[in-house]
Amino acid sequence: MWANVAPATYNNFTHFDLTSIFHDADEHHDRGHGGKSSHTLTTHNPEASREDHLVADASQSAEHEAAEHEAATEVTAAGHTGTLTLHFLVTDLFMALFFAIAAKEVWEALLPGGALSDPRKAATTLLATLGGIVGPAGLYVVGVLLFSSMNLTSWAELGRGWVVPCATDIAFSYLVARIIVGAGHPAIASLLLLAIADDAVGLVILAVFYPTGVLALQWLLLSVGAVALRFVFQKVLKLSSFWWYLLIPGALSWFAFYKSGIHPALGLVPIVPAIPGWSKIALTPWGKSS
Repeated sequence: MWANVAPATYNNFTHFDLTSIFHDADEHHDRGHGGKSSHTLTTHNPEASREDHLVADASQSAEHEAAEHEAATEVTAAGHTGTLTLHFLVTDLFMALFFAIAAKEVWEALLPGGALSDPRKAATTLLATLGGIVGPAGLYVVGVLLFSSMNLTSWAELGRGWVVPCATDIAFSYLVARIIVGAGHPAIASLLLLAIADDAVGLVILAVFYPTGVLALQWLLLSVGAVALRFVFQKVLKLSSFWWYLLIPGALSWFAFYKSGIHPALGLVPIVPAIPGWSKIALTPWGKSS
């Protein structure tokens, strides 16, 4: 609701550079201990007039607005600000962990004896994924054309949004399904596979048709190397703690997706599914382990 009613303040909040809090604290600390900035030099000049103060304040305000505009431009043009923001933490980092947990359950379901070990069941789910992409996108296009014919909007305004309904709200659907059918039900694995495949296709569509920056797919070679490193950890070094896999191969794969221009929310998927120890932290609606 906030994003739709007041998008400017919402964007300012979610894209606020959290590191600036510490920078401002350091600057305040320096001033309190005799540190001088260009503004303090101006205000402590006994020959400066009130107009000089106003000019200095206006200049600093303009510089601040220019810096904010530059940061906003970086968000739009490159997709990444290179700063620590709430948007970055949630969509790029925490969602990568959530996708990893979901992918782990799908991986276990695909193994012999799992709910999706039969290739026909997995194929049925993937066909349903196709319907989950084409159906919502088609309805969106029909809706925009209908409202355009009524002069309520135009294709130029809303036509490019057809990719938005392609994605499945994996977090919401996952938790609701766990509440309805319970943990371990075959429908859970099928739903997760559908949602992950659906979101993966949506992210590929965004990367191809709506790029936020230049695609650098050569960075994905680093993700391939991270997968190879995972096998070394598992088969050669016999490491059993999932933290080794998450913090080294996982971080490398996430960084590869981040640099390649593909959304890093999928960065851990190639690494995490077969990592030992994930069963101890499986996600449930009540925050308990299964």
